[in-house]
Amino acid sequence: MAAEVLKSAPADGNTVLLAPVDPMFIGPLIYNNMRFNPATDFKAITDVAGVQFGLAVNAASPIKTLADFVQAARTRPAEHSIGISTVGTLLHFLATEFVAQSHTGSTLVPYRGGGPLVTDLLGNQISAGMDATTTFVEYHRAGKLRVLAVAGDKRADALPNVPTFAESGFPNLVTSSRYLLYVRTGTAPEAAAQWYDAVRKILAMADVREKLGRTGYDLLQGRRRKTWPGMRTPLPRAGRR
Repeated sequence: MAAEVLKSAPADGNTVLLAPVDPMFIGPLIYNNMRFNPATDFKAITDVAGVQFGLAVNAASPIKTLADFVQAARTRPAEHSIGISTVGTLLHFLATEFVAQSHTGSTLVPYRGGGPLVTDLLGNQISAGMDATTTFVEYHRAGKLRVLAVAGDKRADALPNVPTFAESGFPNLVTSSRYLLYVRTGTAPEAAAQWYDAVRKILAMADVREKLGRTGYDLLQGRRRKTWPGMRTPLPRAGRR
């Protein structure tokens, strides 16, 4: 996988990894055969974009709200399974917790990615699906799928009319993910600073922000480490000494 490529690359700042937090923080907790150690092999430079998770149904479904789904699933749990695009991830844990807190008894059906999940949702092969909002947002806008709720601490930027799980009666279902940019441990602070400055400059561009927002990503202010491992001074800006 991509993380293994970064691990085997020289720590010269020429190879970076853009990845969600899931494999870095959750992977080591559930897998014992990972060929990299996120805690020691990589260092995060900056966050790039936020990702929310949502529960969606076919737009033709009589289910209009999260409360509708819960009521229907409690009555007929066998008819209201929830598809999930990945297993062993934050999304998987969120879906498991939703089933437990809603007392629906819905079965979680794993898919190999969001594409097959959406295909079955559009074809009414499954009652509901849970995935990143980036998977659902265009179908929601087109009136083909209906996102019932999102799990962030605020509404998704791309779906301002869709309530959160907390607003819909599940105050403890608050979570989201984000993409981070990583370098190899041992990368020079100046090289890391160059990447940080370049990414923040690109993300400040109006057209980039518009495209990210429209495709379902939440825009982030950007955070970087105040210090770099082995340093006693703040991480320098590129070009400064």
